[in-house]
Amino acid sequence: MTVLALDPNAADEPPLKMMKQARLSMQRLVHNPEGVVKEVQWMAAAIVLSSVYGYEASHPHDDLVDQVEMSMSHMSEAAVPKNFYVNTLPWMIHIPSWIPGAGWKRKAKEWRAAKDRSFKRPLEWTRSQMSSGRALASMSKTLLTDLATNETQESDIQEAEDTICLVTGTLYSVSFTKTVAVAHNFILAMLHYPEVQRKIQVELDAVLHGNRLPELGDREALPYLSAVIKEVMRWRPVVPMDGNPGVAHASTKDDVYRGFLIPKGAIVAISNNPEIYPNPQAFDPDRFLDPKLPLAPVFGLGRR
Repeated sequence: MTVLALDPNAADEPPLKMMKQARLSMQRLVHNPEGVVKEVQWMAAAIVLSSVYGYEASHPHDDLVDQVEMSMSHMSEAAVPKNFYVNTLPWMIHIPSWIPGAGWKRKAKEWRAAKDRSFKRPLEWTRSQMSSGRALASMSKTLLTDLATNETQESDIQEAEDTICLVTGTLYSVSFTKTVAVAHNFILAMLHYPEVQRKIQVELDAVLHGNRLPELGDREALPYLSAVIKEVMRWRPVVPMDGNPGVAHASTKDDVYRGFLIPKGAIVAISNNPEIYPNPQAFDPDRFLDPKLPLAPVFGLGRR
């Protein structure tokens, strides 16, 4: 089902939607550069809502965007082990919510309900738009149409609808959080390495001649900018992998894999192999100008 949703034809010209929202965000930043963090979040939300649900968000305030952003914030906070001891002491899940000191469990229940609403509400909006014949092309519309046209057993329809809700909600949440993280890391890199920003500007001026905005079709003519984007994702992966205690994926015991010892408590840092990326801690976009250099496995390997 996820493969069907991610088919290039499942959403109406995603590149055009991305360019539209990116340009609107840039226009707003001209007048409010201090709001860059919030603007990046808004841009990501608007792009993904449009692609996944066919929903056009209304700036500057949109109830659906606010609800989903709040739910994503709750999920991110809940994923940090130190914020909820139940993450490291699973037996605590059996503690009744009425016991003094179990406020965390009541909060988790509220957050779970909010997450369910944030998954269901936009999908129901898409369904209503389809019923009225006004639905724009989107991943949700593709999945709902496929369900309606296939000979699904009556007893299986509810399960299929629940799966669609989870697939689209997950696509939204993952795409939103990863897009925001990469954009923030790009801004961080430009602040720390202004000489890289100047080289990007020189390349953009040479291609655009200062009389138009860049388009996705310009990417092949912007090799240095492409290298910078690749280096941003290698330099600071969207999930911290440098020993940050917030990452729960540590080895719980000594393990041997293909002759390599992975000691207890170890966290493997991806994209930091000095044999592949010399001086891996340095931010060096020039490394990706070498066509033989493999791309960093930023989002992992294998089929999603």
